[in-house]
Amino acid sequence: MRISEERYEKLFRSSPQALSISDIDNGRLVEINQSYTNNLGYSREEAIGHTSFELGIWVKPQDRTKVITELKKNGFVRNMELEFRAKDGKIKMMLTSAEKIDILGKTYMLASFYDITARKLAEQNLLEREKQLRIANLEMKTAKDRAEESDRLKSAFLSNMSHEIRTPMNSIVGFSQLLSVPVLSDKDRLDYANIITNSCHRLLNTINDILDISRIDAGQATVKRQAFQIRKLLEELYNAHINAFTQRGIKLKIEINPRLDSLIVFSDEQKIFQILNNLLSNACKFTKVGHVEFGFDLIGNNLEFFVKDTGIGVPKTRQEFIFGRFNQVNISPSRDYEGSGLGLAIAMGFVTLLGGKIWVESEENVGSCFKFVLPFVPPPASTPEAALESASDKPLANLDWSHKTILVAEDDRGNYLLLRTMLYNRTKVKILHAVDGNQALECFKNNPEIDLILMDLKMPGMDGFTATRKIREIDMQIPIFAVSAYFQPEDRQKAFEAGCNEFIAKPFDLESILKMLAKKLEKT
Repeated sequence: MRISEERYEKLFRSSPQALSISDIDNGRLVEINQSYTNNLGYSREEAIGHTSFELGIWVKPQDRTKVITELKKNGFVRNMELEFRAKDGKIKMMLTSAEKIDILGKTYMLASFYDITARKLAEQNLLEREKQLRIANLEMKTAKDRAEESDRLKSAFLSNMSHEIRTPMNSIVGFSQLLSVPVLSDKDRLDYANIITNSCHRLLNTINDILDISRIDAGQATVKRQAFQIRKLLEELYNAHINAFTQRGIKLKIEINPRLDSLIVFSDEQKIFQILNNLLSNACKFTKVGHVEFGFDLIGNNLEFFVKDTGIGVPKTRQEFIFGRFNQVNISPSRDYEGSGLGLAIAMGFVTLLGGKIWVESEENVGSCFKFVLPFVPPPASTPEAALESASDKPLANLDWSHKTILVAEDDRGNYLLLRTMLYNRTKVKILHAVDGNQALECFKNNPEIDLILMDLKMPGMDGFTATRKIREIDMQIPIFAVSAYFQPEDRQKAFEAGCNEFIAKPFDLESILKMLAKKLEKT
């Protein structure tokens, strides 16, 4: 086909825009210009006589239908952004316009195509960068909010820790001074001593919570599995808590399925004890009237423990965060409940370590039921029956160790006097004293009658680790018990590697030490 007027033909062929003329009825191309060839890759010979569908330039065939419909309706199409496929397969975004033209009495479609691929790509890149910038700003704001919340909660935690340490310390220091008042009655002296003891226990619980959460966070908490009877563990917890519950007028009871009364498991007895201990302490603290039940059941291959109370309950909005560090801390100055606020975080840490999960079912002002499940592992078939008996079940008989000699290596005078008084008053044992590792070594060499050594690990000069190793070079049989405030598992291991037989952690109580000593001294 030839365009009738020469000037229009020149404009058509030299236009920088891609142009095409096609039969509006059958869609066959009748003319294209050089820009069309440059943009879409088809020469006049390849294009003319073929439809756009046959050339395959429409990425979305429905787009041509849209163009024809619009053209027939309005007589023109203006600036549609459409995708086309060039001969080499590349997809191009083109700004497309079309209108009807009359050539020699026949109606055709004149279409123009302007390549905006680069522009659209730039727009998309700009939009993507703006999106990334918005995301980055949102992340920065979120991080800032989290940091501020973390700082707020940590400040609240430190404030709470300060309160939980200074409050019992104030009672310990104050009432210790009052004990020396000459005119103090026996009743007041006993009351003050009880206050000091309770304050010490409260302070020790706070310190233990801090140490436990530190172990969990550092990944240093380890599992020590042994065979034990759950009923005995629950009874021990009951005996440990019954006085506190009775003082508050709250009933405490154990619920055990009769078929599980003698169930023996193979797990970490101490950690399960501490999980339940923390849950019972919380139940006692937050229950003003009513009762608390605790126990367990065997469901499939899982042990399910529970502590159920009739306390104040946990609001729905707090249940998601109740086991988180810091989140449970009461940050208001008027604190109704004492405690470090770490008990539930520690419980969750230990439950997770044991391969279980923990959760709470609670209704505000009605009560709460804390539950946790652990995998049930039966004890090895080779476990001796004697190993299932708890040492706490065997009361100590009257002890007469007047014919025994113990060497106490301890540089702190207060700790030495405490040990000497506690041991002598109960057993009449003979005590020798060394203030450092060198003295301990010399004392051992010069006193062959020594039956047992209590060795502090941190002493000036020669420490307890070194002194133990040197004593072992002389005697491999003498029982040596490490006595230390070190709490890390590697410190215990280091003590055993040096040659210690047992590890006694400070602070200690008399009954525990006597039971450990009796295992060795009663055999000699």
